[in-house]
Amino acid sequence: MFVGESKYDYLSREFFLEQEGIIINDGFVGEVPEFFFYGLDRSKKVLDVGCGTGFWVGQFCKRGIKTCGVDLSQRAV
Repeated sequence: MFVGESKYDYLSREFFLEQEGIIINDGFVGEVPEFFFYGLDRSKKVLDVGCGTGFWVGQFCKRGIKTCGVDLSQRAV
């Protein structure tokens, strides 16, 4: 499923949860590997350039890492 195929309104909480689920289930077979976060702790900051729907921003934030996302597309941000 792609962004344009969602049954939820864009920018709704349900939309972002759906997109997150698609990435986790289809891209990572159900679980995001923790090696993406090795060496990062609450004292670090991450800048996600080209964040799209903010999947990685959300993943870093869930782990207590200060994160900022920017994207060229105003709709994505």
